[in-house]
Amino acid sequence: MNIAGFKENQMKAIETLSSIKKPTSSTNSALKYIPKISGGGGSSSSANRQSSIYTANTLRDKQVKEKPSNRIVYDIVNYLKTLEGIPADTKEIMHSTNHMIDDKPEILELLRNNEKIIDHGNDRFSFKPKYNVRTQRDILDLLPNYPGGILVSELAESYNNAESDVKKLKETKQIFAIKAAESACDIIFPNDERLRVPLSQELVDMWKSIKLPNEADLEREMKDAGLSVVESVESARQTKSTKLKKERKKRITKVTNTHIENFNPNDDVPQLGSKPI
Repeated sequence: MNIAGFKENQMKAIETLSSIKKPTSSTNSALKYIPKISGGGGSSSSANRQSSIYTANTLRDKQVKEKPSNRIVYDIVNYLKTLEGIPADTKEIMHSTNHMIDDKPEILELLRNNEKIIDHGNDRFSFKPKYNVRTQRDILDLLPNYPGGILVSELAESYNNAESDVKKLKETKQIFAIKAAESACDIIFPNDERLRVPLSQELVDMWKSIKLPNEADLEREMKDAGLSVVESVESARQTKSTKLKKERKKRITKVTNTHIENFNPNDDVPQLGSKPI
């Protein structure tokens, strides 16, 4: 090959190389790796967020167990009791008790047939107390109609401040109270002057002249006379509670492996210093 032909081929190669353009910055960026986003653009991400929220709400709803009908009625009765006779509709009841009852006709039927509830129609209900009283004066007017007395626990259903009013009436000695035999609740009676029997001064002096023995002597004399000592309600409750606690402490151990009941794993183990078997 001559020198002239070599130079000609060399010039062609240089021209070919110069004709190739350098890649631009846009080309470089186009070659960069872009991670793939599933679902596309912004509308898809918004849909994904809505889907996650819906899933969370669905799971939360599934976790909330449906309460039994008796429990729902119990909560509604207690709520109506706080209203002191003011009727409430189903919307107010649902808002205050968190029980959805508008789509449960069986609950509405139970409310209509409940002896502690008054049905005012149009799905409006109110609490029905045993005694319709609202003030101290109402209590004083009510008591003469019940010679056997009135339980304070039943009277407390009438309005929220009933127990406080009873306490004030006791402090001013307008009523008397004794403890019920079955419970620690008070039974109240009117302090009516017309029921007081006039006594002669001689009888009053005789009553005051009698000296009561101390508790130990009184208990012994009662036993000698064949009389039993009545235990107070509070002490009886404490005794019962103590017995229950002692019974709970007792633990019964049941042997299930009866075939190895008398087995001692150390029987065949050589003792320290003994001769080997």
